[in-house]
Amino acid sequence: MRDIKFRAWKHVNTPEMFNDVQAIEFKSGVAYLGYRLSSSTVRTDEEQLDNLILMQYTGLKDKNGSEIYEGDIVNYKNTFIDPMTGRGKLSVDVNREVVYKNGAFRMKINHSDTSSFFDSEKMEVIGDIYRNPELLKEQSK
Repeated sequence: MRDIKFRAWKHVNTPEMFNDVQAIEFKSGVAYLGYRLSSSTVRTDEEQLDNLILMQYTGLKDKNGSEIYEGDIVNYKNTFIDPMTGRGKLSVDVNREVVYKNGAFRMKINHSDTSSFFDSEKMEVIGDIYRNPELLKEQSK
């Protein structure tokens, strides 16, 4: 069974990423966000859900052991045999956004298309769409 957990991007006033969403009260519209003040002190703040974008953990880790969340930008490297000739190798090295679509976590290809996850051990989390959107723009040049 996979862990069900979230992180949150606060998009109003002072934009910030919170990696520790401790609890969510959907009825009252409040999330409880934890963050470390020191190695022995954790603070919990309340934040209105309207001020947050929640991102769910996919249950997968990248090749470095980092958890992959929706909204992450992953670099995907894979090598395939050329399907036309059956010889040689085609290399894929792309940055993609992780999205949740049609009941599954996927890599976003463009505005309307997605591909299913391949081998997460060939992925590396290199940023997220809120703090590092330029990582996706560099691919389209």
